[in-house]
Amino acid sequence: MPLKKPKFKASCLSQRSKAQHHFYASSMAQWETSEDVGELVAKMKKSPYPFVLLMVPLPMAADYQIEMYWPAVEGVVWLANYSIEVKD
Repeated sequence: MPLKKPKFKASCLSQRSKAQHHFYASSMAQWETSEDVGELVAKMKKSPYPFVLLMVPLPMAADYQIEMYWPAVEGVVWLANYSIEVKD
């Protein structure tokens, strides 16, 4: 049974709070970051791989390490896992 798409709106975030965090998505084939969660999810869905979506509590320009496909940052928030649809 495929996972249902989570329903949340990033549009409620103020410009100030957006500047203090960004979104991170990672699959086994790639990782991407963006300040726009919708844009990031759409980009990751173009790939055939499942991925995880996270919020990183640092500005987009911040420098941090990635360990085992996950940002090595205190306070990272898991938002969703996206799976691929398997068609019969």
